[in-house]
Amino acid sequence: MRNVLGLMLVLLAAPLSAGEAAPVFEFLGVGGFTKFETTHFEIFSKNGKDAVVNKAAEEIFLEVSRLVPGLKEKILPPCNKGQIYLVDTSAYNHIIDAMIQNACANSKDEKAKDGFRKSGAVTKTTGGTSMNKGRIYVLNRQAFLQKEPVLPIFLAHSFGQSLLQLEADVALPFWLIAGFGYYLEFKLHGQSVTRLVNYDAYTDKNEEMKAFASGKGWAQATKSWAAREKKLEALPLFSVTVGTLTPEKAACLYALVSYLAEREKAFAALIKSFKKKPG
Repeated sequence: MRNVLGLMLVLLAAPLSAGEAAPVFEFLGVGGFTKFETTHFEIFSKNGKDAVVNKAAEEIFLEVSRLVPGLKEKILPPCNKGQIYLVDTSAYNHIIDAMIQNACANSKDEKAKDGFRKSGAVTKTTGGTSMNKGRIYVLNRQAFLQKEPVLPIFLAHSFGQSLLQLEADVALPFWLIAGFGYYLEFKLHGQSVTRLVNYDAYTDKNEEMKAFASGKGWAQATKSWAAREKKLEALPLFSVTVGTLTPEKAACLYALVSYLAEREKAFAALIKSFKKKPG
């Protein structure tokens, strides 16, 4: 499937979380939603039961909780389920604006405020964001009405990141959260539709670049690229940001996190190492 979503910038470990406050949750509490329940989630919708989201949410939960078993203690049915809100574009943008406003109101740092505003602008383009440290996920369902086939793949990336954040209870580094999103897309669907890089800006159309741009075959493409360039170094990846990401680095993040995820105990220990220490 060719990059159906086009250029999609995904806000990862969004700094807006520092400014979440009552107006956002008050808005979500406004009437009109009907609650539907899956095994682990309460899904709030104004347009009836959503089979695509219901199925995707449970599949993603099973994979994330397999890697970080502690997630099962954070989402513990029947009394402590995660929440997913399906909203239209207007409501979604309203929520993001409220998050920006609250974040700015709780900061005296002008540079941080500018970062909140830029992050919020990017978040509006993604279609999904998490709140309350990952316990609440909001999806702009309207944005995917004409893109139904890619929705489960996008959710694997975006909602999967949200669940990983919930288990970690801290803002995880970009390299880890981005690589994990890619890992889940390929693990569950065999391809990626999430774009952090504008592949059209690259004129080099070698076979690896074609694979990265198509969202398929990243594993072999990364091996070929690394063999030709004689490098696949992990250390430089730890400082990568959205602004410094290249197609090769994106694929390397996928390769690195895939390697870690295949070693389940080590991956769980890695996530645990980021958690806040008591006291």
